[in-house]
Amino acid sequence: MSPISTAPTEIYVFGCCRIEGLLFSADSVLFKTLYVPGVDSSILTQAPAFILIGMSAPGALAYTFVPAVSTRGAALDCAINTALAYTPTGELTASAVPGGCSIGWDTSKYSLGDTVGVGLRVSEPSTGQYNDITFLMMSADLSGAPVVHAVISDDQPLPTNGGTIQVTYGAFAQVVFTIFDPNAGDIITASSTTLPAAPPSAWAPLL
Repeated sequence: MSPISTAPTEIYVFGCCRIEGLLFSADSVLFKTLYVPGVDSSILTQAPAFILIGMSAPGALAYTFVPAVSTRGAALDCAINTALAYTPTGELTASAVPGGCSIGWDTSKYSLGDTVGVGLRVSEPSTGQYNDITFLMMSADLSGAPVVHAVISDDQPLPTNGGTIQVTYGAFAQVVFTIFDPNAGDIITASSTTLPAAPPSAWAPLL
């Protein structure tokens, strides 16, 4: 076992969690985090390999959301890291919003199904630590996609994007999403990129 570093140290993950060559060459970094001695927990950041993003008006940006949170409640910064996914400089924007990062892309210049590789750096200025993650965004017609109208946790409303809740270990917590589907008769399903697939975590429809 290697000794714990006494200086800030970058930890890299290669050949894991993404399809080889999906965004970059096989020897590119897929995930990276900066370990800072004395900081007891890392930033929590999660994104699927593919994220669909709607078509924007000419000259405007379409946006998608990537969840990220500091376990200490500290402020986070979000930035595009072009070295991670070979994203052209100026092609994408990233800004910190409550609960994570807002990623902008002018999809009006592209066709449905076009893709762009995203290298995202989420940093915590107060400690100096950061996470680098990669994923692919694809332009899509989302006009018929389900829309989240409300999110309620313990009778308290949360924003539809970027809401955070504090959960006591061993206690039951319930979050209710109210979703509208413009396509009558469709079946809505839900899943999580972070919650365990098995009990005690579970998704259940409340019709």
